[in-house]
Amino acid sequence: MALLISGSYIGGRILGEKTGKDQGFDQGYDEGFVQGYKDVPVFMLGEKSTNPGNGNLPSNILSPGGAYAASCEGGIFFIKDGDIYKMKSDGSDVTLFYRSGKATGLCVYDGWLYFSSDEDITQVNIYDPADHNITYGGIDGQLVVLDSSYYIRTDKEVYSFDLSDWSLTPVGKDFIEKSADPGIDPEISDLISGFDPLQLSYESRGIVMIDPDDSLIWMIDPEGNIRNRVTKNRALDFNISEEWIFYHNADDQGNLWCVRFDGADDHRI
Repeated sequence: MALLISGSYIGGRILGEKTGKDQGFDQGYDEGFVQGYKDVPVFMLGEKSTNPGNGNLPSNILSPGGAYAASCEGGIFFIKDGDIYKMKSDGSDVTLFYRSGKATGLCVYDGWLYFSSDEDITQVNIYDPADHNITYGGIDGQLVVLDSSYYIRTDKEVYSFDLSDWSLTPVGKDFIEKSADPGIDPEISDLISGFDPLQLSYESRGIVMIDPDDSLIWMIDPEGNIRNRVTKNRALDFNISEEWIFYHNADDQGNLWCVRFDGADDHRI
């Protein structure tokens, strides 16, 4: 399953973050400079990926406020100002897909988008937004799909959700967090213990994180010895969808932006 590590800070001790920052900002990070580090432990992240194949990344689900970006065969869907938008994988053809005004907690599975609005969880056909209905009403929570199973997460509990009869079965408040198995090598786990990124995602392309010192999004390559600054803007959070990192820009009043993993095409949506 998808993997996410929370409560760990990769950049500091392992990658010589202090040296990288002190030298990097003086030597060209404003131009997207790639900073290499010497004399650091090299660790391999392997072929594991945060993308479980159905477009719902645990790193997105566990971000503050829940997921706001997801992908499927119908394209990339994202929440902006409470409404759901759609765009192609290359970032073109951004269009309003479904007007809600209050959408949170976006999830996609089996041809349907799910989102929360007030105390209703709504499902919308990814090919026809006119085909929509309330999946579950009267609950202040978000629907989450993990490994083809449905759950509803509230502030006090997580429930397994059976769509056939709308039944809810408590599975524990921390179920979703625990289900995102970090799967990290014990030696690396020991090295990074005690650090605390604002948000972190771990996958085959590398590690994406928000540095608590500067609130910028950084990416560490799979070998663990190259650290790239993805964007100049301070981020409140981020979601990953295909080759894009969506984030709310703290330097632009929290408006939604997106950027490619290599820092290209960084723009407000």
